[in-house]
Amino acid sequence: MKKMQPTFSSKIPSTNQENPPEFPPYVRPCPDGLMLTIKVQPRASKTCIEGPLGNALKVRVTAPPVDAAANEAVILLLAEKFKRARNTVSIVRGHTAKIKQIFLRGMDLQTFETHLRNQLHPSR
Repeated sequence: MKKMQPTFSSKIPSTNQENPPEFPPYVRPCPDGLMLTIKVQPRASKTCIEGPLGNALKVRVTAPPVDAAANEAVILLLAEKFKRARNTVSIVRGHTAKIKQIFLRGMDLQTFETHLRNQLHPSR
């Protein structure tokens, strides 16, 4: 008799696809939005998006990494800077790590790049 494997239902979007060449290394397309790889620096002097750092997007938050304060600060920062509702930004992986996978539901690459460019170069 063949043993059946359990099936799990997950709300985490599939990101098994290859990153298209036009996407930065820290962004992966998903069916319902974008998956970001970020590196968080908690207890920073200011809260901001620093810019690309290798295969991640560096984010600085003033909140300490205690009781999920830094995670909440990251979610609020990304929601504000990318003009998203707070409930459309979620941490998928890395709740206790500096490197995190963030899902931006309903975001497309063009909108993401426009908002990111405005954050990194506000005078342009």
